[in-house]
Amino acid sequence: MDQSSTEAIPGESRGRASATLRSSSGTIEVAIGTSLTADLIERIALLDPRLHVRDVASHFVHELPEARRPGQPPPKPSAERDFSSVLRDAEVLLAPRKMPSDILARMPSLRWAQAVTAGVDYLTNTGIAGYGVSLTTAAGINTRPVAEYAMAGILYFAKEMDRIRRNQRAHRWERHDLGEIGGRTLGLLGLGAVGSQVAHLATAFGMQVLAIRRSNGIAHAGVDEVWGPERLDELLSRSDYVVVALPLTSSTRAVIDEGRLLSMPPHAVLVNVGRGPVVDEAALLKALQSAWIRGAVLDVFEQEPLPADHPFWEMENVLLSAHLAGLSDRYDARVVDLFCENLLRYLEGLPLLNVVDAAHGY
Repeated sequence: MDQSSTEAIPGESRGRASATLRSSSGTIEVAIGTSLTADLIERIALLDPRLHVRDVASHFVHELPEARRPGQPPPKPSAERDFSSVLRDAEVLLAPRKMPSDILARMPSLRWAQAVTAGVDYLTNTGIAGYGVSLTTAAGINTRPVAEYAMAGILYFAKEMDRIRRNQRAHRWERHDLGEIGGRTLGLLGLGAVGSQVAHLATAFGMQVLAIRRSNGIAHAGVDEVWGPERLDELLSRSDYVVVALPLTSSTRAVIDEGRLLSMPPHAVLVNVGRGPVVDEAALLKALQSAWIRGAVLDVFEQEPLPADHPFWEMENVLLSAHLAGLSDRYDARVVDLFCENLLRYLEGLPLLNVVDAAHGY
């Protein structure tokens, strides 16, 4: 998902440029670089009379087609004829999904850019977070859809939806027992915003939730027991369903390897909504082909797009999707919620939410 398990519920994260933000009394030029409906743009414009909001999303997409966020409709043609002047004057940017490498040279007045995704590694070519410009992320806005997707994957296997669909296509009236997830054990890897929401939903279904986090032993709402990484093998061996909601770091890369897949019960299902390389894909393929585990729900992969000839596409015990768990018909509205909150903070000279600390990278 450009949506990631590294997401945190928006909080007052202070970046190095945040202290320089002004409480402005003059007109503030705001450039909208991502495709939004007219009502959402109007909502931003009506936030404060000092804001002069100009929609240039179509210009960005014309220049860089990948500037459009996956799932978004194409932007309507901009009423702004002079793209260059809008960029030159803009102090605030609601950033598109991709920006040209010379964006800083073209936006000399830029003080703050709000990204529309939780991760902003795709902006490394711009240098935007290390040049006196505050960069804020959209961390936390797709927490709910990712968690709902994880639970949908669990229910897909528990209720044998693939078998039901096969019977429907074959016009076959077959009655059989279905599984229940109440009383089953969910092993949760990661207790960030996504993991916390998964725990909340799983608890509502009556599941027992065990979780791994670095700071173990700290009580967490919706989690029966919180363990440290040293008990990962034990958690896997006790889990009926395992949800991976970890960021990709040097310590999490391929943390789910062949040995750990072997430690899972043969009826277990693995759900990965974190990052593809957290799971050793070759080992997972072997585990699924050899029936070490029952199945897998995969929204993220080592290589994206997933190659058309990859065996996962044809496997009946795999439910896969194109890194879309974090996409939602409410995504843009949530982006605007966060952007408006940060705009009010910007106007008052307060610390912004989700500021990227350039000293620690993207």
